[in-house]
Amino acid sequence: MRLLITGGERDPNLVHLSEAARAAGVQVTPVLFGTDTHPAIHWDIQTDEFRLRGKPFAADAAFVRYDVFNQFADPRGETAFRAHAWYAAMAGWLEAHQGIRMLNRHGEANVLKPAILRMAIEVGMEVPRTLITSDAKKLRAAVGKRPGDWIAKPVCGGEYTQIFSDIAADITVRAGATPAPAILQERLVSPDVRVFRVGDEFFGFAIGSQSIDYRTDEGCSVEPMGKLPVALTRKLKKLTDRIGLDFAAADYKACAETGALKFLEVNTSPMFVAFDRAGKGCLTAAMLRFWAAGK
Repeated sequence: MRLLITGGERDPNLVHLSEAARAAGVQVTPVLFGTDTHPAIHWDIQTDEFRLRGKPFAADAAFVRYDVFNQFADPRGETAFRAHAWYAAMAGWLEAHQGIRMLNRHGEANVLKPAILRMAIEVGMEVPRTLITSDAKKLRAAVGKRPGDWIAKPVCGGEYTQIFSDIAADITVRAGATPAPAILQERLVSPDVRVFRVGDEFFGFAIGSQSIDYRTDEGCSVEPMGKLPVALTRKLKKLTDRIGLDFAAADYKACAETGALKFLEVNTSPMFVAFDRAGKGCLTAAMLRFWAAGK
């Protein structure tokens, strides 16, 4: 199997996947770019010839990620431009070649968090009480005298979850509205659970953290879970099937009153290194099984 791995050279997920694939005997071709490095590619649209470093190139399977890691090291606008250009070129070539086996090949682009939450309810998932609002009066009515029982996060992602009481004093209101809509949601409690889907396989991980958003906790622990409840994986499969995903990670947290897990969101291009290491390579092994199944 010839596996193409493409994206940013600083992306730890791609580095980890390359190492796991090579250890399994897979022929890996990385097409990675950095702040000062970039391979030569050439795609003739008329003849459909694709060359890498001057030589004809083909692949049986591929994994592509939009790069954000180079921008952490070099925040110049041209770095973001290059990330978009490389993704457009490589993902464009892969999209045009349906015979190359890919995870999320038929996934819907830009399915936003509010839509996914509504879809989750429609497939029978438990979702915390959620409002998408910029209406200051409705917001105050929902929060009432218990602002610590609610969390807030951006509708479009990109920032960490915060307890509403910690940010309430900093919210600007003009003409009865906040500057932008936000997600206001019932506050849940630990444990945090992340469930990965790889093909038709599901893997659960318990995350130990004292933070409201475990991504801010460098000391959080990750432990693989045993067999997941059938009802949970069945509903998650229905949701991800609807969005067209066969590679995703769904986040859950517990209801403070009942202890039942409630669905928070699904990530369509999740970080997976720490989880794969905790699971002794279970995720990368499942990826390789998925790609090999197309041979």
